[in-house]
Amino acid sequence: MDFERQIILDTLEGSSLVVLGRGLGIHRCMLNMLKLHCDPAGLVLVLNAYPTEEYYFIEMLQREHVTLVPRSVTSEFLAKDREALYLKGGVLFVSSQILVMDILRKCCPTDKISGIIVYHADKITEQTMDAFILRLFRERNKTGFIHGLSDCSDSFVGEFFQVDHVMKCLFARHLHLWPRFHAAVKDILDAVKPDVREIHVRLSDSWNRYNSLLLT
Repeated sequence: MDFERQIILDTLEGSSLVVLGRGLGIHRCMLNMLKLHCDPAGLVLVLNAYPTEEYYFIEMLQREHVTLVPRSVTSEFLAKDREALYLKGGVLFVSSQILVMDILRKCCPTDKISGIIVYHADKITEQTMDAFILRLFRERNKTGFIHGLSDCSDSFVGEFFQVDHVMKCLFARHLHLWPRFHAAVKDILDAVKPDVREIHVRLSDSWNRYNSLLLT
């Protein structure tokens, strides 16, 4: 879709926070973003994705025959094995607990990281492990990007200046909002309007008697 391509183009310039309206396909945007970085020439880390989502993205990218299929970095890997994965490049899904330990132990080469993508960015706060990781990353790597994706716009209006807080955690300078009433989105939705049909189910004689008794 045109607006999905525009989202990818928007994220090519600096760190950013992308907020979509719910139901607009954040998983497709994430998939397209990951596809750009499935290459051993760089290293992109993904935070805050659920295991089921990691499985989905990996499976879909395998079908796309990308150059280097993403991996999930789990506690099953020894420190030296995780270091080898980092040096191999590409896209890696990693938990906050593992990544913060690897960064502090210098098992993860922060200077080699091309960027970090934070999925469900609405959940990040200054007190979370993710925010601490991003601070460590930005202290040691001034050029790598940080992108946050979210389709939970309600989370950004529930608390005063919540958007500012999240963008500060992401070190993001750009905010990209894609609500349903955005012109590019609205054109696509209007072109494929749902076919709504109203169906009336005739009640049986027994149900009609019950209904009459309840109303009397």
